[in-house]
This record gives sequence, C-alpha cells and structure tokens, in this order.
Amino acid sequence: RTLYETAQAVVQATDREGLEAEICRRLAASDDYRFAWIGVQEDDDSVVPRAYCDEGKSYLERVRVTVDQTPTGRGPTGRALKTDSVVTVQNVAEDPRIEPWRDVLSSYDVRASAAVPIRDDGRTFGVLNLYTNRRDAFADEEQEILASLGRTIGRAITGFRAREEVQLFRQAVEHAGHAIYITDN
Repeated sequence: RTLYETAQAVVQATDREGLEAEICRRLAASDDYRFAWIGVQEDDDSVVPRAYCDEGKSYLERVRVTVDQTPTGRGPTGRALKTDSVVTVQNVAEDPRIEPWRDVLSSYDVRASAAVPIRDDGRTFGVLNLYTNRRDAFADEEQEILASLGRTIGRAITGFRAREEVQLFRQAVEHAGHAIYITDN
C-alpha cells in the first residue's frame, strides 16, 4: 500500500524536484521505511543526493557513496547504478558489502536496505535508496514493486524533460525576430 500511494505522487508532481522530494517524504512517513533518499552519479563517480527527508539528511552527512571499485562503490547504491537492477541487503549487521556504512546504519536501527535504479528508455536518472528496520524486508514481490516504481519515476522525469524542451522551443520561437527582405525589381 505504501508503494502504491507513493506512485500516486508521480501523477500529482509538476516537476522533478517536487516529485523526488515527495517520493522521499511519503516513503519516510510510512511505517515500512525509516528513511529514503534519491541520488545521482556525478562525473567523479560520487553519488550526490538530490532529495531526502527526515533522518536521510543526517545519514547522508555522515557517509560517502560512490560508483567505483572502492568499498564505498560496492554497496547497494553503486551496484544498482552499475547493473540497472534493484539491489537489496537483507541483513545490514552481517553483509560485508555494507561495511563502510554499518556503524552509521546501526545508529538508525536499520536492518535492511534497497537501492532502486530510476530509469526510462535506456537512461538512468538516479537511484532511490530505502532503509528499514523490518526483518526479512525486500522479498521478491516488494523488489518487483520497487523496480516498477523506479521505472514509473523514470518515465515521469522523461515527461518533465520533454515539457521543458517544448517550453524552451516555444520561448525561442516567441522571441525570434521576423526576417524582412527588401529587394528591387
């Protein structure tokens, strides 16, 4: 139900920033997730946050996430961006891929995490990261719903970009001068 209601935010959003902030807000407000954030890969292979809420902000101030071969690039976020698939960690306390973030996550009582690529039409726009204190979280059905949510967000971002391009074209046409040629016989 939480994920379905979160998908409704896509329908109501008017821009990418508002959409991403609302997605994080709705997920963090649910009983299912502790916090959420959306990040994008930069040219230097760091992952920087675009949207977050509640505890996500303080968590992000304490960690570094990358998409490279270092330990901070081998976690769920880095792997989701590399593989374009949902990556979960079922047991934060024991999974070796979580080592760079384990102490910080335990301070937030996080037991499991998921990283969901946000994609559309072969293009990756970022990754949605979810954290929960539920045991046995992110089973197959939940992963499928999360993957669908990632595609839905990606389609919405594609739509926002298309509208921005149309608006830019419209403005260019409106501001274009009229060409006048004066010729003799």
